[in-house]
Amino acid sequence: MAEIKEIIDEDYVHSANSLFHFMSESKYLIDALKRRALCPRYFVEDVSYLNIQYDGDDFERIAVLQKCFCDIPLGSIIKRFPIRITDKSITEQQRQKLKNEISHTDLYGGYGLAFSKPWGEKKKLQTIQYLSNQSERVSYFSKMINEGLLQDNTSDDMSDALLNEMCYLKPLRGTMRHNLKCEDGEKVSCEISKNFHDEHEWRYVPFGVTIDNESLDCLLANGIVDSGILKSMSDKLEDIEFKETWLTFEYEDIRYIIVPDNASRREIIDVLNSLSIEVFDNPIQCSILISKILVLEEIKKDF
Repeated sequence: MAEIKEIIDEDYVHSANSLFHFMSESKYLIDALKRRALCPRYFVEDVSYLNIQYDGDDFERIAVLQKCFCDIPLGSIIKRFPIRITDKSITEQQRQKLKNEISHTDLYGGYGLAFSKPWGEKKKLQTIQYLSNQSERVSYFSKMINEGLLQDNTSDDMSDALLNEMCYLKPLRGTMRHNLKCEDGEKVSCEISKNFHDEHEWRYVPFGVTIDNESLDCLLANGIVDSGILKSMSDKLEDIEFKETWLTFEYEDIRYIIVPDNASRREIIDVLNSLSIEVFDNPIQCSILISKILVLEEIKKDF
């Protein structure tokens, strides 16, 4: 077996040196800080572009158990860009009220944690492979997965490997559903067009986890994806019995704690101070972590 080389903490030249994970509510950030872990959840992915069939059914959508990070510079996280709404159910009145431009944090939330890339590598995060619908790569993956899944002599290990490969594939462009904020503060759920490659995503998928002697499925397809139980399945993974699936970290691993405004900063400081006696060896550790809090409201004024 080839020797695994030690991961060197080396600066990246043309991309960020941190991996950012954003959340929509302070509760999620507080929970992560308290448990010192990010819990993976099932998220639905469109794989219709791969034209995959299994047992006579089309693989249109899959749900992948994952925790996602973006590899983009801090300035780009708050940079606003035009959006294109593709949702035909949106009324003209709603369309006129929706903001014409949004930022990465508008889409994914103003609360976040950032870690170094060497930390991500050690935790087995993997960069996503983005596929252009018109590339030969799409045809290659489609053929490889279809033939591999359909052949009777394909081993279970090979079938699992092919399905697991799908957990790290994403179309170059596509659509996604998000709650967008109107100028008057109202939120509207709608579908927008997105260039996914802009996110430079790194993904954590907890392969090989066994719970009660049964392997945990990191990929679900078809019926169960549309059954409406994905949220409850994801919520269940926050229980301590599923700790083996969690993406754990130490407070020293955190490079930044990101919050949307000063009120949120005070809330997180109170949380960290309340934890200090239980989890920190000395008060200076808590102070160092508090010093890593960045406020988006303030950052935006300098870009």
